[in-house]
Amino acid sequence: NWATPQTVTVTAVDDPRVEATNHTGTVTMSATGDAQYSVLVPADQSIDITDNDTPGVSVTPLTITATEGGATGSYDVVLTAQPIGNIVITAAPDAQVTLAPAVLTFTNANWNTPQTVTVTAVDDPIDEATTHVGTVTHTADTTADPLWAALAPVPAVNVDITDNDTAG
Repeated sequence: NWATPQTVTVTAVDDPRVEATNHTGTVTMSATGDAQYSVLVPADQSIDITDNDTPGVSVTPLTITATEGGATGSYDVVLTAQPIGNIVITAAPDAQVTLAPAVLTFTNANWNTPQTVTVTAVDDPIDEATTHVGTVTHTADTTADPLWAALAPVPAVNVDITDNDTAG
């Protein structure tokens, strides 16, 4: 089959890392088995690779419950792809709730481990509707990984709060 062209199929490794949209890989070949051909050095082949990973943040669930002076709620935050540098997510509560922790740091080692935020309803003396709503918004600091600069806004979490006050 020496005169028949041989096809080499190249498959890119499907990793979870966000890389430049287009990057390259190299295939290096060598000739072996025949002394006359083993001295030949075939040219390396550059392969164009299109990345299929998109920077993103998953927040679940998007609606939780908490009770003034009672039960807390919680939600998880996790990245959808592996960053090169740290991605810092900062949670900002409105005046109806408090949080712990408010700052979450994801690295290239813990990016796929969900981090839990615990939400506590502020126990105020105001008789509000039986259930009222608090909101937690999020911002992302992606400066340590420029490939994450185009990150879509991180979803907000709504907190359905049961009031423990009565008018009178």
